[in-house]
Amino acid sequence: METLLINIQDVRKLTNLSKNVTTQKYKQYIISAQNIQLRDILGVDCLSDLQAAKCSNTLDQYQAALLDIIKPYLINYSYAKYVYSSPLVSTEEGIVKLSGDNILHLTDQEKKREQYFYESNAESYHKQIIELLESDPVNYPCYHNSGKCGCCNSSSNGKSIFD
Repeated sequence: METLLINIQDVRKLTNLSKNVTTQKYKQYIISAQNIQLRDILGVDCLSDLQAAKCSNTLDQYQAALLDIIKPYLINYSYAKYVYSSPLVSTEEGIVKLSGDNILHLTDQEKKREQYFYESNAESYHKQIIELLESDPVNYPCYHNSGKCGCCNSSSNGKSIFD
């Protein structure tokens, strides 16, 4: 099972996410943001270590500090993903757009503008995550440049962020 680094209450604190949106419905957007955007920053091994520490409630002070920056990053990216696809529902007949009396849906342009706003917010946290990792390679051992961990040997980038 996937360990989520944020929860729906975190998202509601920083966004306009309705209380009518269930955790089960929203969870897919958190997972997507973790597995795509965050994994690109941290690497597979480092993300797995952070998830394991969160799951076992054994975060050290450095992982906790990193998670403090990661949370708003994931909130903004997951919400951007949600905003763009929120009026769509999968049914037996395929994907449909919700509609009903007195409901006005965002246009594609409006959804893209909202999505861009939250992606831009997330990217500012991306920079802060990298700055934190680069500022203290001793206390973030998974982010070294010796090539002895999977994140440094990954085929996607071939080196750590310190190279």
